[in-house]
Amino acid sequence: MRTGPFSDAAVVNIINRYFVAYHMDNTTWSEPRYGFVPGQEHAYIIMETPEGIEPGVEKDLVILDRLGIVLDPKKVRLELLGFLDKHPELYHPLEEMVRLRSEDNPQSRLRLAELLLDEGQTAEALALIDRSDSLSAASAVMKARAHRMDADYTEAAAALDTLAHNTPDKLAGDVKMERIRIAFEQNQDDEAAALLDTFLDRNVLPALGAEAHWLRGWLHYRAGHEERAIDTWSQGIERYPPAKALFSQKAYFTSIRLNWELPDNVDQTY
Repeated sequence: MRTGPFSDAAVVNIINRYFVAYHMDNTTWSEPRYGFVPGQEHAYIIMETPEGIEPGVEKDLVILDRLGIVLDPKKVRLELLGFLDKHPELYHPLEEMVRLRSEDNPQSRLRLAELLLDEGQTAEALALIDRSDSLSAASAVMKARAHRMDADYTEAAAALDTLAHNTPDKLAGDVKMERIRIAFEQNQDDEAAALLDTFLDRNVLPALGAEAHWLRGWLHYRAGHEERAIDTWSQGIERYPPAKALFSQKAYFTSIRLNWELPDNVDQTY
């Protein structure tokens, strides 16, 4: 699951903002632990009572919900958001989001839209973008991101086309990466590979660099070049450590899942 929904950016953002993530591997147990039968591989939303934290007191765990389909990132995201809607007493939204909702100016709306996109809430984000300065470069990039997340690739590309001849330097990397994501998600592998090869030759922000290595590795894998795939992922892991880069985490766990051995120069203690 760590290479699926729990490595999806929107799911990770929701979990990190509103939950306490705890990974428990019970596949090798012989006795039940915390009420979970050995061998089960499910994701639960649980609550531990304060009394359970005290030394010598048996933990009191209350299962509030179990995620139904844990292999589909979109459905996991909707389940998590639905749980928060049903339990407002446990929901503590980001203070920044609360503040931004009370402010009515273009800058605040765009920042709120950005936070909503982080959680995959594209409809509300697009509405806020349309109410703001829809001609600004930042709003165009966010609009492209939102449409891409909704798999509306024509609208996503159109939003980026408005910046074709006037892209601010600080947004150049984001614009190029959005074009790469659009091509990759549409399985336009030749176009995505050409864009990535140019992109990887530049100095980019670590988050974008880790993602670029991740995507380029998958293009090699989809083309049947497994050795090139693991070489590319290993380069990304070495340059952008998994502890600091989500897409390096994805590369790391995917390599394990595919039963590949990472080279000796890659830190495997993660």
